[in-house]
Amino acid sequence: MSNPLFSRQLEAFFAVGRHLHFGKAADEVCLSQSALSHRISTLEEQLQTKLFLRLPEGVSLTQAGQRLMRFCLMADAAEEELLSDLGATGKALRGVITIAGFSSVMRSVVLPALTALIHANPEARLHFIWDEVAALPDLLFHGKTDFVISPSLIERPGYEAQLLGHERNVLIESQAASAIRDVYLDHEQGDHFSEQFLHRHDGSSDKPISRAYYMDIYGILDGVSRGLGRGVVPLHLVTPALQLKLADGYDRAWATPVLLQYQRQPYYTRLHQAVADCLLANAGPLLQQNHCDWTVHDFT
Repeated sequence: MSNPLFSRQLEAFFAVGRHLHFGKAADEVCLSQSALSHRISTLEEQLQTKLFLRLPEGVSLTQAGQRLMRFCLMADAAEEELLSDLGATGKALRGVITIAGFSSVMRSVVLPALTALIHANPEARLHFIWDEVAALPDLLFHGKTDFVISPSLIERPGYEAQLLGHERNVLIESQAASAIRDVYLDHEQGDHFSEQFLHRHDGSSDKPISRAYYMDIYGILDGVSRGLGRGVVPLHLVTPALQLKLADGYDRAWATPVLLQYQRQPYYTRLHQAVADCLLANAGPLLQQNHCDWTVHDFT
């Protein structure tokens, strides 16, 4: 019997694990769906464990499948780096890294923090994904990203977390006299950040507030800038051009963590390590920027 960790069955598993769809995976490896399913079944028999859950709503990885997916991703990255290094004439980094995060840090922090690294290594490919905070861990669990940047700690064995810094969230409103000040802008109905901020600031959690929903952090900034309500936003995103001010009586900031999280592995590619080092070195100062020079004190 061939080693199941170096086999056509593993190739089939890796394709299904990436797509979570047997039809798309079959097309990728040029097999019929029945032949692909047979390879997966053979691998599960060899490993004596279930790798996928086949449910009416789709395919998902079991816990064992997630562990095997991590192995596949690590082996794939190591092979790609080795082949690149064997043919390399210089020391430029090569490979592909995907970074997923929430809206207020991807454009303003992650991209500028990595710009110099991308320029210095034109053959490296960095892909960026934005998603809601609650959806980010699943991207990591299913191998769709190498890094997750989130304010929420992934409390699961096998994952590392490093602190990049803190966002200092403040309540803002438009400078216009005609601005609406009794409506609070959030991302969507499940986002209760405004209520949580007000409770931390003055204990007003029981007081109902009127809310409106503006897609993401940039939608909130645009809405507040146009006088459509108040919003709780990271201080580092506020610029003088938006013509905003701190809401009257709210001169304190709520500092929330920004965490870099990834799967623990015995081996990291040079590109993986370089991305992590670059973010750890550069993200903190970007998160601490105060473009408007407002005097703001953090909650104690």
